Amino acid sequence: MGTKTIRVRVDVYEELKAHKRPDESFSDLIERLTDRTGGFEEGFGALSDVDFERGLDELDGLSVDNHRT
Repeated sequence: MGTKTIRVRVDVYEELKAHKRPDESFSDLIERLTDRTGGFEEGFGALSDVDFERGLDELDGLSVDNHRT
């Protein structure tokens, strides 16, 4: 695969460098930061079978004294 040179401001370079892992190249870093697969949206629906209302009711039934150590 070929390469392409890009120009970034020094502050952008420093920000990228701060996010770069020791074992990755800048190409790997940019690829990781721009990866759209495996994003937060994959989690939507993961808790669809959880009864949140019941959980909230259980939390409401707890007294503050029960949580003090």
